[in-house]
Amino acid sequence: GGQGGYGGLGSQGAGQGGYGGGAYGGQQGAAASAAAASAAASRLSSPGAASRVSSAVTSLVSSGGPTNSAALSNTISDVVSQISASNPGLSGCDVLVQALLEIVSALVHILGSANIGQVNSSSAGQSASLVGQSVYQALS
Repeated sequence: GGQGGYGGLGSQGAGQGGYGGGAYGGQQGAAASAAAASAAASRLSSPGAASRVSSAVTSLVSSGGPTNSAALSNTISDVVSQISASNPGLSGCDVLVQALLEIVSALVHILGSANIGQVNSSSAGQSASLVGQSVYQALS
């Protein structure tokens, strides 16, 4: 079946829940998700997004890097707040997708500017946990 929708961001209350009936509902959900991601991706080229990504880079680098859980959480929270304020028509889910794409953009910029030595891929799960924890903290 289709997955239910995202439940809203933190104190912003409950979001709209999706309803999926069998394969059809799942396809509808996938199409809606693709549309939301596509719209968010196109908004990445806006001046507002460029400004937020630049601020996120500065914030993450100046606070010890993206592996600092508190810094990552605060940055995600700031980006979510700024997107919500400047795009009042977006749903909570759309805001979250937009914010995460902007954070990914900031991290890609940091990676592209860094001198990377040996990378330990066996501990990548720890990074996934850190990101999950940071997103949870940012939205709660």
